[in-house]
Amino acid sequence: MHDAEPCGHLLVNGRAPNAKQLSLIFGVSEKEGKKLISELEENGVFSRSDHGVIFNRRMVRDKAISDEAVANGKKGGNPKIVGKEKTTDNPKKNKNDEKGLTPPVNPIPRGGVNHQEAEAEADTDKPSLRSGPPEPVAEPDQPVDARTMLFREGKTLLHHMTGKPEAQCGALIGRWLKTCGDRCDLLLSIIREAAEQRPADVVSWIEGAVRHRSSGGASSRHERVAEAWAGVPDIEGV
Repeated sequence: MHDAEPCGHLLVNGRAPNAKQLSLIFGVSEKEGKKLISELEENGVFSRSDHGVIFNRRMVRDKAISDEAVANGKKGGNPKIVGKEKTTDNPKKNKNDEKGLTPPVNPIPRGGVNHQEAEAEADTDKPSLRSGPPEPVAEPDQPVDARTMLFREGKTLLHHMTGKPEAQCGALIGRWLKTCGDRCDLLLSIIREAAEQRPADVVSWIEGAVRHRSSGGASSRHERVAEAWAGVPDIEGV
């Protein structure tokens, strides 16, 4: 029926089949075939044309819609839609339509702040792993104890060197403090020295330095240099 001409009509080689031919197609007797066709027709399953040809109303209707769409496409579109301005009862909405099909969701008011630019400027203040070491934390006017200074400056330096979150950096500092016997000044000097030397594995380097210097090793690079020069005899003693 889909390939018939006209589309949706029950035709065989361009002719409407009789009851006997339909019964053979259905594989039933002619009497049973007539009974089935009558039952379908009584229930409005199909319709008949003026010439008595059975046709499917839905297929005929879909074919007409398809042909109309093809014709409108050749002319540039549906004449009921093309060139028609849509208006609503909302005057505010109609005013926005003048700005285009897709006006900005959040237009920037005059004299307002572009939040994207503000966020971009805020991101520039964050420490970058590719830049140099951060500036030392400026001490406030009131005195700061060694522990506060250690966690404030130490977390910033560790975050910059390792890229770890500051909370995780704080946990590392707490663990190293236990190893070195709560010597905040010693641990802070080790972290500062790591920021200067930039070892490949910062955490392992600091842990090794903490264990070594807590057990009586040189507390800093300057002390190790002084200790080395102490063994060199003076010129007068040569």
